[in-house]
Amino acid sequence: MRRIINFFPFLLIFSGCFFEQKEPIDGTEFSKNFIQVYIVVDDMMQCFYDKSLNTINIFFDGEMVSQRGNTNYGNPTEERFNALSNYYEDITFNRKLVPYINYAVLDQFSINVTCDRDFNNYPAKTSLNEIIEFIGSSPYKFIKSGYNLKYDWSETEIEKYGKLGRIQKYGYHLVNKKMSEITISDMILLNQVAYLTFTEKPVSGEYTFTITLKSEDKEFVRNINITFE
Repeated sequence: MRRIINFFPFLLIFSGCFFEQKEPIDGTEFSKNFIQVYIVVDDMMQCFYDKSLNTINIFFDGEMVSQRGNTNYGNPTEERFNALSNYYEDITFNRKLVPYINYAVLDQFSINVTCDRDFNNYPAKTSLNEIIEFIGSSPYKFIKSGYNLKYDWSETEIEKYGKLGRIQKYGYHLVNKKMSEITISDMILLNQVAYLTFTEKPVSGEYTFTITLKSEDKEFVRNINITFE
């Protein structure tokens, strides 16, 4: 069951979809919860560079705590899912949704990016968060408002973020700041995929970037090689 759940987000990442579900469509099901799957991030978390978009893509993967109560990591998840839904007050959505489209990350990470060599005015091994833009989305404000507060997506934002693989529009609020300005509260119930973009370009050559994600009880480190031309 896990492979089936995880396959759908990968399709969305590489298909470049920008979601806005306004009316029920074929294949939808009634749901009292807006979030259908909570993700407990583990070592399956991935980072990779998308040259066509010039983005570092962060794919938050791990244990899936599902609305349907499937068995995951050998543990039934229905009771845990209901407890999380109650905690986040996501229990009165009561509308139709496409199954397995709304994911939320339980962990709240701080993210830091460094480089193995000098990057313009930034010496090697120092933080580049001042020149990296974070792009993600979260349904937290939508849920806390009783499913009434919708993000007002501008045409410019739709054009800009529509090229990315998984920025959902319906029910999700954009999280878009410089990495140096991101706070832990911005990271509550993030969507499964986030993007990092550079606001400036270095001299040409090959660079190795280290992305470090930390929460209260976890730390993940990923290295990515990028060649700038």
